[in-house]
Amino acid sequence: MHLPARLMKRYSGIGLITALILTSGCDDPQPAPQPEPVQQQPTPVSVPITAESLAALETFRRRSTELLDGLVVCTETLETLGEQFLQQTDTTNLETVQAQWQACFDLYRASTLLRGFTQTHRQALQAARNNLGQPLVMPGFIDRVSGYPYSGIVNDASLLLDESNLRQQHGLTDETEVSIGFSVVAFLLWGEQRQQPELPARPVTDYEPATLWDDGFTDLPIEAHPNNRRRHLLELALRLLTKDSQALRNLWQSGEFPSSETAAEAWRRQQIQAMLTALEQQPDNTQVSTHLAAWLADGAIPGLPPATDAPSADQPAPLRQQLSRALESGAGQRVPTEPG
Repeated sequence: MHLPARLMKRYSGIGLITALILTSGCDDPQPAPQPEPVQQQPTPVSVPITAESLAALETFRRRSTELLDGLVVCTETLETLGEQFLQQTDTTNLETVQAQWQACFDLYRASTLLRGFTQTHRQALQAARNNLGQPLVMPGFIDRVSGYPYSGIVNDASLLLDESNLRQQHGLTDETEVSIGFSVVAFLLWGEQRQQPELPARPVTDYEPATLWDDGFTDLPIEAHPNNRRRHLLELALRLLTKDSQALRNLWQSGEFPSSETAAEAWRRQQIQAMLTALEQQPDNTQVSTHLAAWLADGAIPGLPPATDAPSADQPAPLRQQLSRALESGAGQRVPTEPG
């Protein structure tokens, strides 16, 4: 078919416009950026721990166990003195027990600077320390307090006092529910006066055995009398303190060492930092400074560079020097301390 010349021109113009549109449309979109290939990080080679490192760790564990051995002996003595006090409830015996408690608590606080060798070991040690060092935030959970003369385990005759029940009550529904450990023994020995000096001291008569109910008509057995339950609770708490101190020592001795040099080096640095922190936070506790000074002098602390090492950019002073300085400046006056 023949098209007129004017139509030929019209169709030619449309084709030209269409071609321009198609051509420009191809130029607009930019190619999608391609993600850069992920650089695979080389897996660090785990170097097995060397015999030399194992020997250093064993030396430290052996020397540091002496601290926990001292804690066990101390709590055993505390338990014996407690029994003597219950047999003869006088002020002199009470003060003797209180002084022994403070000595044992200092040893326990010092022992908290020991870091578990592995994550599993640290968790086991923390569980054991929860049985010994939990602070008694609510003393009314244990015995009477001002305004609440019938509160606490001592006055709850429905609760059978034995080791199993005391452990079950410990943190039963909340961590503030503390029924065993140093803080419980301290409250039983001092009463509220320990934390509130303006209050009167706990009288020794609170521990005298009762043979009759004061009101003359209570039908509960005499074993349920608060004095008798308080005596029994103190006896149990002291016994558990000894057992839990033994458990802490055994856990420290049985912990597995790190399996690699990398893990061992991480532990060494954490352990030395824990020592520095203990010196800073427990300036009153001579057990910390005494044991650290002995370990440092005997070369029993693993990971310390020689004393002649020069400071580096990331370690301004050698660790040995840091510990030495902290020991020199950490001597403080002896003051009573609270469980925690």
